[in-house]
Amino acid sequence: MGKGRRSRFCALFLLKVRSDGKRSEESIIIAPNPVTDVVNVFGLEDDATYRITDFAGKQYLSGMIIPGQTLDVADLKPGFYIVTIQNGAATSSSKMVKK
Repeated sequence: MGKGRRSRFCALFLLKVRSDGKRSEESIIIAPNPVTDVVNVFGLEDDATYRITDFAGKQYLSGMIIPGQTLDVADLKPGFYIVTIQNGAATSSSKMVKK
C-alpha cells in the first residue's frame, strides 16, 4: 500500500478440520474498516460466534452471527478493537477501527 493509505477491510482466516480429518480454510472479510455504524461480514459459511474487545481484553459486543448478517457497532466509542470470530474449534481475530 502507498504511504498514507489504509485498508478498507480486514481479512480473517478460519482453519477448519472436518470430520474426515481434512483441513479447509474459510476466508472472512469484515468491511468497511474503519467502520462508523455497521460492519458487513462476507464469506462466512456457517453460523459462528463473534466477540469485539479492546486491546486490554475488555469485551464490548458478542453473540451469534449467521452468514449474510451485519454487526451494529454504532454504540462503540471511536478507537481500536479486536474482532474475533469462532466457528467450532476454528478461531481468528483481526483489528477493527471505529470512527
